[in-house]
This record gives sequence, structure tokens and C-alpha cells, in this order.
Amino acid sequence: MAFSGLVPNEDAPDITANTFLADITPEEIAQIGRAFLSHREVHPCINRHLAWTLQNASGNRGDGICSLRLAELQPGKMLHPNNETEIPVIFGLQAEDKAGKRGMKTTINPFMTSFIAHRRAEMCPIGALAILHHYLYDVRQLATVEQIDWSLNKSWRQIWVLHSSKSMTSGYSSQSLYNLYVNAFRHADFDSPRLKVHFPRPTFGYKQESLGVESSETGKLGWKRGAAYDDTYRPAIPKKAVLGCHGYKEHEYYDPVWRHVHVPEVFLRLMCLMAEDIIAGVRGGKNLRGTTKYWEMVVFMRPFLFQSAAAIFQFCPNSEIFKQLPALANRDIQNWMATTYRSELCALQAQEGSAIDIQRMQDRMLRTALEEVRALQAKHTNEIGSLIQLMKCRTAIFSPTKGFSTESYHRSSLFDCHPTTTTPPSPSPGEHMQSYMPEAMMLSEDGDIAAEMDSTRVYETLDASLRDFVTDSPKMPTQPCVKTQVDLVLPALSAFNAPGPSKPVLLWPPVLGQQGVHWTTIFKLVKQPAELWGKWKPARTLDAYKMVENVWNLFTEGEAEYDANGIKTGMKPPLYLVEQHFASGWRTGPTPRKIWQRLREIPDWIDASSKEQGVPPTVVIDELERMRGSGRNKKGLNALSNIVKEMRIKHKISAQAQLPPSTSSPPDQPSFQPSSPEPSVPKKRRAAPLAPRKRAKILKI
Repeated sequence: MAFSGLVPNEDAPDITANTFLADITPEEIAQIGRAFLSHREVHPCINRHLAWTLQNASGNRGDGICSLRLAELQPGKMLHPNNETEIPVIFGLQAEDKAGKRGMKTTINPFMTSFIAHRRAEMCPIGALAILHHYLYDVRQLATVEQIDWSLNKSWRQIWVLHSSKSMTSGYSSQSLYNLYVNAFRHADFDSPRLKVHFPRPTFGYKQESLGVESSETGKLGWKRGAAYDDTYRPAIPKKAVLGCHGYKEHEYYDPVWRHVHVPEVFLRLMCLMAEDIIAGVRGGKNLRGTTKYWEMVVFMRPFLFQSAAAIFQFCPNSEIFKQLPALANRDIQNWMATTYRSELCALQAQEGSAIDIQRMQDRMLRTALEEVRALQAKHTNEIGSLIQLMKCRTAIFSPTKGFSTESYHRSSLFDCHPTTTTPPSPSPGEHMQSYMPEAMMLSEDGDIAAEMDSTRVYETLDASLRDFVTDSPKMPTQPCVKTQVDLVLPALSAFNAPGPSKPVLLWPPVLGQQGVHWTTIFKLVKQPAELWGKWKPARTLDAYKMVENVWNLFTEGEAEYDANGIKTGMKPPLYLVEQHFASGWRTGPTPRKIWQRLREIPDWIDASSKEQGVPPTVVIDELERMRGSGRNKKGLNALSNIVKEMRIKHKISAQAQLPPSTSSPPDQPSFQPSSPEPSVPKKRRAAPLAPRKRAKILKI
């Protein structure tokens, strides 16, 4: 009723009371911090400051702080979420004490209370612990009063961090902690009827969320007796939440600037001077690892004492800790806090810069860099486009196109030279091998010749020449050539080099033009015919061609090449054209001559018989196939070549016998026999040489 304003003479509280909207301002936080440090007695002043900093840095409630013992403070290392920065940390292991009472029957180790250096030195929990240890061991003389034997754990295991004024082994009650908060709030003129000991809790989650910490991480913070997070211990340190408690976001680089203020070595000797002797006495002792680590932690906290106290001295120089604690009451140290510490911290902060200003500078620099990159990219794009055009212009001669107009080419090159009213001259025996049109060709209505787009065969034009085209070069280096028509199989590069050591050596094949190319054009560029056999020789043995037609096509059309997938990739020249142009110069050596002599018997017979009988070559091919037989007794092409050779010899002998004796002209030779012996011509008798003249005599008078 009082909260709703129904009680007479009593006003209702503000609607934002006890909500996150009632979050106090930074100025009020500073006032509360001063209030904790303004107690008249030094021990309550230290307890206030310690409870305030530990609760804000760990998320623990008051009872969690009150249940922490000195022995449960242990140093360690925590890896930053960026997996690069190693952060010194002090763990509160009171949860391990809970697990120990249960016989370590917990399934998973619990979360540890973790304290690291705060972004603000006056709120650093390690600095507050350093002040407490300086008070306990240098003022209260804890080791002497409690008669502690550091080689026995039980002699100091029951001493609490927050203890009563009567006994250090008696824990600090919740009511005492409550009274500390009430007095501090009253001193700071902060009215909070409900938020006392648990003051940091209501606004804690919203502060964590503002620093980018997820609620699941925040829920893992804190510990209290009788319960654990999700009733299960978990083996992890909530790193994001710990960083958020100490004023850092996850993505921020962790490096408190005040930690770089140098503390003179002589100052450090004023805190717990006995630490080194105790470490030397207990190091390596049985069951004393925790004691050793504890005193190593005390040595580690020495700089924190002066750095954190110096930050407090800037806004609360009249606190009792600067009057009762010997290390902080020293005039030289206070002078260092007021002058040197302040100037060095200002220099470091100026060097570090404001986070907002640095972000603005980074944004400006990044924007400028991106604009430069964008301009550079546009410039490079234009340059690359120009280079591509230049490269296409320079290399177009190396990549003839296959899709030029055959109609206009034939109309201008063939029909103009051979009008329809006249009969075209009959080709020579070496040029014309077939008297019919290949199936891959068809005649259009206007008389032009067009090749099938899917055909890869060499075709014959109206002037009885064989023709082929080179395919386009690929658009990208990773793309293969488009195999719509056939690539010409060129010989080795050495075939185009002129013989002799003083002649220039070509680095690439000669230019063949941008349109269709004849084999004869390539033949004219060959300088060393002996290099042709290695590339243009038959790829298989004679029997491997299986059929007579294949051997005939090898001579009249050329041999095709295939890749690993069985796709036709190239076409060699017709062998009869090579033989006609280079004669025996392209098959030098005993092995090439033997292969060629056996291979040419069948094509020579087909050509000669078709001319003699006046029938197409296919008729002669069918006759030879019938001569081979069928079934298991079918003869191979090698055997057929021997039979054809015998038939050719018999035919030649009978033809010579039928010739009249007065005939001096030689019989017709097959077109594939450029190396056949020529008819003998009677030699002229050489005239007798004239007798040499004698020298004239010279008469001397």
C-alpha cells in the first residue's frame, strides 16, 4: 500500500525505484566510493573499500565475499578471448572448499571467482587486496598474533579475508556488511530503502549487457553456499563476464594504462618484506604448494598497492589508509602520488588517446584508405582493359577464327576463277585422290559449299583441295579450346628452324594467318623435313588400323588425335600431301623407310586401280576387304600388304611385256610412288680431249 501511495501522509516512491532505470550516475558512484574510504577507523575503511571493489569485480553477493578465506586466494593466468593476451588473475577458491566438504563428488569443477586489474585503478580489486595484506602483515602483525607456522596449513587456513574485529578466524557477518553499506550510503546522501548489501545486483546485468556480455555469461558469475549455477559445477572461467566486470569489452585490447606507471623499487620493500623469506622456507615442501603460491601472489601485488592507492589519493587524500598504513603514510610516497604518478599517468593517457578519438581517427583513415583502394581498383580495371585489348590485337594473328564466311570466300576465290560455262581443269594425279564428294559436305542452292557444324573431318572444295580450320583460342586460360572443328597438328618447332648453327632459332611457330589455312601453306614454312616424321608418322602399326578404309583415310584425309576422354583434338595432314611435297626427305632413316614402304602398298594399289578401272576408290576398297576373307581366317593388313605388293609386281611385269619394243615412254606410275626409278636415258659419248699445245720458243738475239 505504501508503494502504491495508499498510506495517508506518506508519498509513494519514484516509479523507477528498484529498476534498472534507477541506475545511479557516475558522480554518485564516485561519492559512494569516497564514502567507503571516509571511515574514521582504518580497518572498517579497508573492509568497506574491499567489499565494494570485490563485489563489483566478481558479481558476488555480500555472503559470497564474506565467505572468502585468505588461503583461498591463489594467483593464476587467464587467456584473453582473443587467444593472444595472457592476463594475470587472482582466483577465489571458496567454491573448491564447498566441493571438498562433499568429498569432491561434484561432477565438474565450479566457476572460479576471478579478479584482474580494473580499467580504473581506484576500483581495482587486486589493489584493494594489496591494501588489506599490507594492513594485516605490516600493521596487525598477523603471523605473530595468530602464531602462524607457514609450514602447517592448519595454522592459517581458517583466517578470513573479511573478519571481525575480535578474531581473524571469525567471519564477517552479513549484518556487519549491511551496516557498512548503510553508513556509506548515508554519508554519500544516497537514499536506497531496499538496495543495501545487494546494491550492485539490480543494475549489474544491464551494465554487463552494455559492455557486450551475454546474459548467459553474466549468469555464471557469483557463488553462494547451498546452491551452484544450474546445480552443477562447470569447468570454465566466464572470460567475457570477467572482462566486463573490470571495465573491458571482449574486442578491446586488455592493457590498463595505469599499470605502466613505474613504482620505485625502494617503495616495494615497504610491503610484506618477509615474503621472500617465507617463500624460500616453504618452496618445495610437501603439501605447501598453495602456501608458496599465496606468498608469490603477495609479491605480485606490491606494485598494485602504490598504483591503486595513488589513484585513490587523487580524490580522497584524507582517508585513514594514508594516515595509518606505513607504506602509504610516508611523505615521500605521498609526494610521489601527488606529482610523479599524476604526471606519468597523464602522459600515458595522452599517449594512449581517447577511445572515441582513436576510433574516429581509425574510421577516417580507413575511409581514406578505402577510397584510395577504390580509385586504384578503377585505375587498374581501366589499365587491364587496355592491356586486354592490346593483347587481343597483338595475338589475334596467333588465333585464327573458324567461323569466317565460307560462302563469300568460295564465291570470290573459286567461282570467279572457274566459271560455270567452262570445265575446271583436271587435277594432277598427286593432288586429286577422290572422285566423289565426302558425306560431310553438301552443296547449297547457289552452288556454295558448306561444312557440317558438328563435323570434324577434312573436306574437299570445288578445286579438289582439302581444307581445315583452326579453332578459336579459349577466352580464359583455364578453359579448353572449343572442339567444334579440328586443330591442325603442327610439327615440332625445330622443323621451322633453318638448319645451321648461325641461323636464328624460333621461340614459337610461324604466323599462319587469321582465316583458313592450307596444308601446303604450312609445308612451305618447313625448313627441316627430317623433323616431320616424329610428329606426323602413323600413330599405330598397320594391323592396328583394322580396316582398309582406315589406311586409305590416313593417306587422303589425315589421322585424327584424341585426348584421354576420347574427344578428337587434332588432325594430322594427309600423308599423300606430305609425300608429294617432301618426297623421301621427311622419312629419312632405315626404320621410317621400312614402315613407309609397307604402309603405302595398299593406298597405292587403291589409287592405281580406281584410275585404271574408272571406279570410285570405295569399289577397290571393298574388293580388298573381300580378299582378306572373313571369320577366323581373315587376313591382317600386313598380310594384305604383301599380297598387294605381289599383285603390283605381276601387274607391272605383264604391262611391260605388252608394250611394243619402239615405245620409249615409261608406263604410268602410281601417284604414291614419287621415289620409283626413272627410265634409263642413253648417255652421250664424251669427245676425246684435244692435244695440248706446245710452248712457243723465244729466240734471244
